[in-house]
Amino acid sequence: MARSNMKGGLLAWVLFAGAAYGADAVPSIRIGALKLALVSAPADSPGQLREYLPRSEDADHWTRRATVQVFKDQSDPIAYLKQAAADVGKTGRFAHYQVLTDPSTKEVMLDFMTFPPNTDKVQYAEWSLLRARYVAGRGLVVCRYSMRCYEVGAPTAVKVKAERIRMLAPFKAASFEEEAGP
Repeated sequence: MARSNMKGGLLAWVLFAGAAYGADAVPSIRIGALKLALVSAPADSPGQLREYLPRSEDADHWTRRATVQVFKDQSDPIAYLKQAAADVGKTGRFAHYQVLTDPSTKEVMLDFMTFPPNTDKVQYAEWSLLRARYVAGRGLVVCRYSMRCYEVGAPTAVKVKAERIRMLAPFKAASFEEEAGP
């Protein structure tokens, strides 16, 4: 009888451990060495938005973030990036962007910096890379990598420059395909 209880206890432990592991099995993506976990995928979002953050961060206060959107009704990456550049220019007087073209693939990306309105309680600088690729059968797949700095000033430019150097090649190469967690 003690053996039967032991088997039941072992089974309960295995089921508990499996459920606990499964609860933590959140899909993630990689951009170079950086692993980001899925934190949001609203069913009603335009472009099937999926948002990823480092596991130690949350949507209210993050330092690194990636997003992926798929627009089934769009097919022109250049038109999308032109509109995104125009939108960046409207976000504020200090916002700026540059268009990057890969010399070997001719792929175009947007490299930009935005800031929240002065009315926001939390001030930050947000630097991003944005790319758009048409994938037959899926639509326009738009990928974005962003870094936020909550202390805005002279050191921000140094941080952004270092991040740009560190992340440009991994961003270009990233597949943005989800991996199983944890």
